[in-house]
Amino acid sequence: MFKAGRNGGAVKVGCFAALCVLAVILMAARPFDDLSGLGHCVMGFTIMMVGGWIFRPWDMPCSVSGLFFLGAMLVAGMPPATVFLGFSQNALWTLIPALYFGFALQKTGLGQRIAVYLLKAFPSNWGAVICAWAIIGLVLSLVTPSMTVRAAIMVSVAAQCCRLYGLPKGSTSAALLQLTALMMSIVPGNGWLTGTLTGPIIQGIFDSTRGLEGVITFDSWLKASLLPILVTTIALTVLGFFFLRPEVKLSKGAFLSGTSQQQKFSRHELETAVILGICCVLFFTGNIHHVPNTAICLFAMVLLFVLGVVEPEEFSSAISWDLIVFIGVGLCMSEIFAEAGLSDWLSDTIAPSLTALTEYPVIFIFVILALLFLWRFVDVTTLIPTTVVLAPIVQRVAIQQGISPMVWTTLFSLAICCVFLSYTNMWAAMGKRLVGDYIWTEGQVFRYGVAYFAACCVGVACAIPLWTAQGLL
Repeated sequence: MFKAGRNGGAVKVGCFAALCVLAVILMAARPFDDLSGLGHCVMGFTIMMVGGWIFRPWDMPCSVSGLFFLGAMLVAGMPPATVFLGFSQNALWTLIPALYFGFALQKTGLGQRIAVYLLKAFPSNWGAVICAWAIIGLVLSLVTPSMTVRAAIMVSVAAQCCRLYGLPKGSTSAALLQLTALMMSIVPGNGWLTGTLTGPIIQGIFDSTRGLEGVITFDSWLKASLLPILVTTIALTVLGFFFLRPEVKLSKGAFLSGTSQQQKFSRHELETAVILGICCVLFFTGNIHHVPNTAICLFAMVLLFVLGVVEPEEFSSAISWDLIVFIGVGLCMSEIFAEAGLSDWLSDTIAPSLTALTEYPVIFIFVILALLFLWRFVDVTTLIPTTVVLAPIVQRVAIQQGISPMVWTTLFSLAICCVFLSYTNMWAAMGKRLVGDYIWTEGQVFRYGVAYFAACCVGVACAIPLWTAQGLL
């Protein structure tokens, strides 16, 4: 039996129970005349599932809530081919090898070696170190799409740097160094489809939404997102410094002396570097060889096992299968919503309120960006349920107002990295457990989060002329 633990366990269980009661009432009363009984059923069980994701009662894994939802859909009479469609998406089978890439990067020490090497190459002043983190994040994005792995590597190295530089614990200087490392681990890779797991996930949701099949490709993502993400990254390096102005200067000597004893490259480290480097080249040359990204990732994963970089006994423990099932359930939701008529109902309900704004595309884009950032206070599950709900609306707005779905993908990517408070960003929450004594305060996170939102506005503003020229607006 699960038991309600400490640290707010009873409160979490109570909130989850309240949502379940609300969901049962909704399914029994069926208050929406234009929504079918099956639609009410899907809505009710979705509320239960998302409640499980948010409150994690009894420390329940996200995958358990998701599997309960899928089981309920089977009981409701949906065919298995519809319920489990998300698990056949290319996105999921790109994700699984990508997680093994991240494991190999951590196990061999290649990720930390890259980070420390690049930090050594830069002068010891705040401007140079902040730029170094941006470059490190960009380089690691090329070799692993896992933001979780990159964040784990970079935040751990940042905590080590705080000690080597002698930064006071809890100081603004330490917070700036660590939060910059955190955000540079998750933001730059959103510029191309395989730079983060966000790309394949959104691609899977769009491909399972009627009317959006095939809209997202490596090229279409690159053309729409590279510029705004690049500008956002650059703007954040500047704004973050001003919002968290450091009070301590950095010492190059201390850093160099603390990192002088690096081990030589191991065979597995070199093999990992070569395999991930080849993958990166193949991702960016897809128009020439036409090999699907999913196939590239699967073959690379096989090589990691054949060469012994990943041991057979690590197959089940090297990656989070809870995460895989969680994302698979998220990809299933689009088809389930469509089958129950919930997608059309939500689109008919929400879209009319957006019609006035769509007459002014520039204003519309900034309003949607702001709403997505505010919604992150509620949807802490990396916007997967929100993207599923909005996907039909994205398709309708594209048809009626000419605002391309690719514009939305950039807005989703930016909002997923929102960091107003640690709980709104899963990587920030994870990072707090990695930094030890050098933990940041929520006030420091909020200030840096405001800087990030401002940087996103700058990035989107610079992208609007490009989107217009490309016919996306």
